[in-house]
Amino acid sequence: TLNAAAAWARKAEQEILDTISTNSTAVTSTGVYGFVSELLTHIIQLSVGERSRQRMPVDARLRLLLPAWVPGQMQIDYLRQGNVETVLRSPQELRAMFANAGVNVTFYEDERTGAGQVVGPQAAAELRDLPEIVEWYLYHEGAHVHLTGGELDLGLVRDSTLNATNDFRIFAEEFAEVAFRGIWSYRVRSTLCPSGDRQIPIDGDPCGAS
Repeated sequence: TLNAAAAWARKAEQEILDTISTNSTAVTSTGVYGFVSELLTHIIQLSVGERSRQRMPVDARLRLLLPAWVPGQMQIDYLRQGNVETVLRSPQELRAMFANAGVNVTFYEDERTGAGQVVGPQAAAELRDLPEIVEWYLYHEGAHVHLTGGELDLGLVRDSTLNATNDFRIFAEEFAEVAFRGIWSYRVRSTLCPSGDRQIPIDGDPCGAS
């Protein structure tokens, strides 16, 4: 029963993220340094830029959606730092960084269709890395509104045939949608590496992009 509920929740969240994605401007970015530095840099770049474009207050809080595995990838990035004491940062400390960046963060557990944000199964081979592409969303509060039309839940269904095989059926359905009532919303796919790098020699100028 719990597995069925989890599958239902995953499908429901996928539908929500698909709709949010459809109503968002697609953006890409690539990191130069480590995961933490670049993710926060890109979030600040987009949020500060959009406040400027929309003439919003400089302290206006924006909504950020991130995959649930991001705090773990941030911990890995810190553990790989060289020439510093090895300290495991707490998830609370890492999440506070987003608050300091002027955004209200929500972590999502699933993914839009084909986004590659759910960590795949671990095979009998090399240890699987977390995804190298982070798909995150940024928009002003209230841009996306969750609409619910109720739920139809028949619960467990048994009959003589199912009893004979010690089986049961379960049926539930939710009527929901996401309405876009905003002015702007972005879906960003950032290619980042948890290398631990903070300052490294690079080819080219990191400030050369517009």
